[in-house]
Amino acid sequence: MFGWLPREEVTLLLGAAGALGCLALGVLELLWPTGARRVARPRTAPAPTLSRLAAPARLSSARLVALVERARAETDPARRAAALRVTILTLEQWRASGASLDPAVVAALDRARAELWADYQRVAFRRLAATTPWRPTALRARDAGR
Repeated sequence: MFGWLPREEVTLLLGAAGALGCLALGVLELLWPTGARRVARPRTAPAPTLSRLAAPARLSSARLVALVERARAETDPARRAAALRVTILTLEQWRASGASLDPAVVAALDRARAELWADYQRVAFRRLAATTPWRPTALRARDAGR
């Protein structure tokens, strides 16, 4: 029935011969490459790090606190989270530049971090509620049965 299939020994012999042929071609390619050699490109300058960035302009403590308050005044949680994130990064860059922060600014920074976390949770819950298969009407029907 399957007389056209070669025997096992012949198949193994053909496979081994093919593998040896590929190995020989690979060695020849390493010894005498057929393609043009690539020229190494010059390296680009490294990206600026925090220590290389210019120190931020001198701002008063009241202005830094106002920056936090303005970010906290945003009503949309997604935009508020973005504004708080930028504010926190600005204050952290200010601190990293070696400037000392007043206690009022440190308190505002802590408040901004706490509110950013709460905003992340609100945004995540909104996204989860939008993607779940059940809708609020199903929840109301279940709660009404209690």
